[in-house]
Amino acid sequence: MQGNTKPMADKKKHTISDELLTRFVFGELSEQEAAYIKSALEDDEIRLDFIQRKNLLDELSLKGISQGIDTEKGLSKLLNTIDQAQAHRHTFRYHTAWKKWLQLAAVITLLLGVGILIKHSRPKVISICSQHAILTDIFLPDSSVIWLNTASEISYPEKFNKKQRTLALHKGEIALKVKPNKECPFIVQTGKLQVIVVGTEFDVALDDSMGLTVVSVQSGTVRVVFPNDQQAPVLLGAGEKCSYSHSSFLIDTLEAASPNDLAWKTGMFVFNRLPLPRVMETIAKAFGYTVRFHSARAANCIITATLDGHDLNTILETLSLTANIETRIANDTIYVSGTGCLPLPD
Repeated sequence: MQGNTKPMADKKKHTISDELLTRFVFGELSEQEAAYIKSALEDDEIRLDFIQRKNLLDELSLKGISQGIDTEKGLSKLLNTIDQAQAHRHTFRYHTAWKKWLQLAAVITLLLGVGILIKHSRPKVISICSQHAILTDIFLPDSSVIWLNTASEISYPEKFNKKQRTLALHKGEIALKVKPNKECPFIVQTGKLQVIVVGTEFDVALDDSMGLTVVSVQSGTVRVVFPNDQQAPVLLGAGEKCSYSHSSFLIDTLEAASPNDLAWKTGMFVFNRLPLPRVMETIAKAFGYTVRFHSARAANCIITATLDGHDLNTILETLSLTANIETRIANDTIYVSGTGCLPLPD
């Protein structure tokens, strides 16, 4: 589709065309097309249909990549089945976005053949698991937005009810921007606790390795409710966070939120006179890695820096020059060696 072509909506189905949806998913919209979609999404029915189909394409594209599916082969088979009646209606032009849509359709066909299209634990419940090193953002049925960190898993109903909006975090870490609705609170369930909000931005991390669930608030207010009324609910405001211990069943810490809590999403790391091991642990965690030091002197370095960017290699190169260290990535571990530096004086 060319930029000056007027996007079309299917008036009978009250929806946005598949080709236009695909262009949106692959970031190829013209200004006119983007304005059209923004206007169309003001309709509740169109918005719900758009969100559901967009989430489906997101998940299918990730599954197709992770399963190593030959989409070109599937596309070839799909193209061979196109009815000649299509040619009688209009000339069929293979635009880049349309080809991508057909590739995704081929993925759908192949996934159906091996039975891994979408995991529905119960009818109308959607489960999504993010891939390693892929930042996944999802539009929920109420137009709230959720971001999944590496190796995270969530589930939520295809359509929220009128009394509450419930989402389950099974593992990993998520950040949310919840659409305000005082009549219908938003609830995140982790199996360890509940986070109840009306409309806000916050982060929930389920860290089984440390035995902690951490809730960090960027804006608004959230209420943290504990299972079996183990203790009174905790209210957290903007800039606050709490850590809940899975072993003691108590709040482990209650402190100010750090800008690095969402570094995995924003790509912005801020360090002020922190030992290099803490710096490396923060960066490694944001990218889904662990860290090991082979140099005691390197571990003594004190770092003050603001690192902007989502590229791990660039960040490690900057730290290597700053702290006179060498870094190497093997499997899921970042190894640190080198002569390092001496601590800065107090």
